[in-house]
Amino acid sequence: MENKKYYYNIQKNSKTNKYYINKYLVSLDIENLQILKENIINNCSHITHKKYETTEEPNYYDVQHIRNYKSKKLGIIEQNDFLSQDKTNYLVEYDYYEHSKLVKTIDILLKGNLDIIDSLMKKDFLKEPTLESINIDKEILNKEISILMEKGLYEEIDLLVKDKKEEQLIKEQEIFGLETICLAQIKKCISLNLYDQLELEEFTRIKEFFTEADISKNISKNLTKVLKPNC
Repeated sequence: MENKKYYYNIQKNSKTNKYYINKYLVSLDIENLQILKENIINNCSHITHKKYETTEEPNYYDVQHIRNYKSKKLGIIEQNDFLSQDKTNYLVEYDYYEHSKLVKTIDILLKGNLDIIDSLMKKDFLKEPTLESINIDKEILNKEISILMEKGLYEEIDLLVKDKKEEQLIKEQEIFGLETICLAQIKKCISLNLYDQLELEEFTRIKEFFTEADISKNISKNLTKVLKPNC
C-alpha cells in the first residue's frame, strides 16, 4: 500500500466567511532536497578554523562537519600512574562547518515530519543578521585582546570588537542572502495538493460528541464502530 503523507492547516474562506481544516496530499522532491542539503552545507555553513593539541582525535570521518582535516603526531605523554597507558599527543587542524538551520529543516522533511511546513511558510523563518545578533569567536577574539593588553593598547579593545563584529556581519549577510534563495528552492520541493476539507465548526462538533477518553485513546476505534455497517 502506498504510504501517503498529509499536511493540515486551518484557513478562512472569504466567500463563506467560515473556517475550514484543509487536508493536503504532500509530495516531496527527495532527490532535489538531498542535493540542496549538500549545497547548503557547502555554501551556507559558518566555518571556523580549529587548531590545537590533543590526545584525542576528533571524528574526522564526519565530513558534513569536519573538512580539510590534518593531524600530526607530536610525541608520547607518559603517565605517572603505572596503571594508565601512555597517550599520544597530536596537533590537529581542520575547518568546522556549523550548519545552517535549513540543513536540519531538510533532515526533518526527509524523515517525514511535515509539521515543519508551518514554520517554513512563515515570513520570519530566517532572521536577517544585525550587528546586535552577531557572535564573535571568543577564542580568537580573546587572543587578539590579550595582544593589545600586553602592548598596553587598552583603548583599542572596543574598536577591535566593533571591527570584528562588522566583519562578521558582512559574512553573515552574504550567507543570509544565499539561505533566502535556498529556502525558496526548498519550498519548490514541497508540493501541496488539496485533498479534502472539513468545516472547523463541524470538526469541533465531532470532538464535543466524544469524551476526552475517546479522543485520546479510542477515537479511531469508535469511529470505525459507528461507520461500519451492521452485519
